[in-house]
Amino acid sequence: MRNIASVNQIQAGSAANATQTNGRLREIGSHMAIRYILSLETNTN
Repeated sequence: MRNIASVNQIQAGSAANATQTNGRLREIGSHMAIRYILSLETNTN
């Protein structure tokens, strides 16, 4: 029973880490897109 519980905890932890990394990747992607758009606007001006 202990082994099953520890495996479940590890799976839950990895799932939480995956969601956190996905959120960070989305944040980084949005920041990069905003910077890219801003650089395009400044270049045209």
